[in-house]
Amino acid sequence: MLRKKSALDKVVRQRFVATLSNGQTVAGVLVEFDESTFVFADVKLMEPNGNASPAPGQLYVDRGQVAYMQKLAADAAL
Repeated sequence: MLRKKSALDKVVRQRFVATLSNGQTVAGVLVEFDESTFVFADVKLMEPNGNASPAPGQLYVDRGQVAYMQKLAADAAL
């Protein structure tokens, strides 16, 4: 089904940090999205002490569970 273009269409394949409504923070490359889901690849789970643990596979996140997302600079290191 065709969908209306959104601001996110311009930033697919870019790296984001997403803070979920439960407080968990994840970082990854936004590879796909629709009206209900974000899909991230090359995912890292961010720990409270600042360490990042790699997560295998892709992460599917319900958009309703995302408190906010921040696009990272291309050269940002995690």
